[in-house]
Amino acid sequence: MRVWICARRGSAPTTEAAGVNPKRLTIVSFVCAMMGLLLIFEVIRPFHDMSKDGPLAMILWGLGATVAIIGFFVQPPSISLGVVALLANLIPLFGVAAVLVLLGHSTLIWH
Repeated sequence: MRVWICARRGSAPTTEAAGVNPKRLTIVSFVCAMMGLLLIFEVIRPFHDMSKDGPLAMILWGLGATVAIIGFFVQPPSISLGVVALLANLIPLFGVAAVLVLLGHSTLIWH
């Protein structure tokens, strides 16, 4: 898949191909995984409220997993890095989702 750039700021229109680098997609996926972990462990707290920061972390993990899956279809695919990036996003995503489901069914004192 090739994307054609038609114009740049301050230059004449061009038709050079802009390829998608699979390693960049993998790096973006890892960045999403790390940002999600930093949000969950409250290293960075944009909203100072876990009811907003938690779903933001889960959105980042879902986005990172999606980018890792897209990386499988880019030529040339980076399979090994893509699998690691996918797992780095899916493991925390399913872990936090499982904790939320278990807490939803609990009968703790504060419910």
